[in-house]
Amino acid sequence: MKHTFSATIAALLLVGCGQPDILEAVRTGNSKALEKHLNAGDTLSRTVVYGHLLLEVDVDQIFEEDDASPASEAAKILRKRTNLYGLSDSRIKAISWNSIVVDLSTLDRGIPNGYKPLMTEPAFLEFALVHKDSRTLIANDITPDGYRKYALTSKDDVGNSSTSDVLVEVENEYGLKGEHLTSAYPSRDPLTQSPMILFGFNSEGASAMGQLTNEKNIGRRMAIILDGKLLSAPVLLERITSHAQITGDFTQEEATTICNGLLNPLKAPLMIKERYNDSKLSLGAALLRIAIIRNYTEIIELLIKQRPKVINAMGKNKETALDFAIRYNKVKIADILRQNGGNANTVLK
Repeated sequence: MKHTFSATIAALLLVGCGQPDILEAVRTGNSKALEKHLNAGDTLSRTVVYGHLLLEVDVDQIFEEDDASPASEAAKILRKRTNLYGLSDSRIKAISWNSIVVDLSTLDRGIPNGYKPLMTEPAFLEFALVHKDSRTLIANDITPDGYRKYALTSKDDVGNSSTSDVLVEVENEYGLKGEHLTSAYPSRDPLTQSPMILFGFNSEGASAMGQLTNEKNIGRRMAIILDGKLLSAPVLLERITSHAQITGDFTQEEATTICNGLLNPLKAPLMIKERYNDSKLSLGAALLRIAIIRNYTEIIELLIKQRPKVINAMGKNKETALDFAIRYNKVKIADILRQNGGNANTVLK
């Protein structure tokens, strides 16, 4: 107990002197900072939960050639999106040309409940007009060229929901796009207190919105579409330029996530390849797994040199570091682990 207490005090002193904590040191691949923590006497034996999310960029939907890897660019945007929730940038890292790892460990603050849209949806916003004869055409099962059918959910005055189909232009002729947004923030309808989103445009977007909502289109419905889903289709009552609002069937929390995405859009959707979780791990074993998934060989060698027991430590999944490396096809790292006494679970049994 006395040894653990002393190690904790030493670790606090290190952080107080401007050194990153041990988790941050490993996430950022800072071997010098990690070595200082290890030399301070931390046993790394306390039990933690380690988890990560593996994301894959849908590169088939990226048509612009870019020298930077799609994963690196997407990771930058995800860091901006998650800053709102207090997550450190070190949690998110591109580990290959099209793959990203997001650390979900409960070693500190976690991500919000709505992590899936936050982490995967591009937040591609579109504006278009609903066909003047949408209801009649829908009733006769007719979809004219240049239009697409969408399902629209709406609520009546007492909160009852209903869904109907509407025909919307595939693309508006005025060039208005979500990328013209300069602001977006959640609010509430002053009359109904229903969640809504307020947003503003840059000069190019304001001009395009003004043309979309010109006099000849007053009285028509304007569709607001997010990532292929029709959020709302309000009737245009007047010309709109610099500011507008979105209402729809979403909660206040979802409105916050939508706003966050609108201001930090992805070029393409991200797919969840795997969600991994292992509890009852020692801190040392968790740090080793973070280093393995991020390809930090120097960190791995330092951990197993100074804390040899971490190499075959297992958690609830009964998986060793070698099992972990093999599963993620980390051939070079698996060799390093074997050379230093790392075994698979089956061998230890």
